[in-house]
Amino acid sequence: MRHLLRVSRPRFWMYLLGPYMVALAATSLRPPIEVWLLGLYLTLPANLLIYGVNDLFDVDTDRLNPKKRDYENLLVPGKRRGLITAILLLESGRERSTEEFATLLSQAGLELERTIPTPGPITLFLGGQR
Repeated sequence: MRHLLRVSRPRFWMYLLGPYMVALAATSLRPPIEVWLLGLYLTLPANLLIYGVNDLFDVDTDRLNPKKRDYENLLVPGKRRGLITAILLLESGRERSTEEFATLLSQAGLELERTIPTPGPITLFLGGQR
């Protein structure tokens, strides 16, 4: 998980989340849970998509970039499969059953730890290391 967090570049999360929060503050004082969940999506998942795909395709360029060794994350071959799996899990946009999520997590070397139903049509799936 630490690797995925570094790939998502938390210091840049406000580029997506900031305008969303400003708009949220300007429009409503008590938004429904789905609005807050979208805000959560604009942290790790959305940034993992943006910067993870960039890291997958810019490996050769990134090797020459000193900041990738200092405070960002250089994608090493052993982490590539896990990054692709995480992006597909978080960004597929396809409705999946609990069993399907458990299978996808298992294929990535993770396990489904628990599910959290919400009042809306969304269920949160939490996975972790085996």
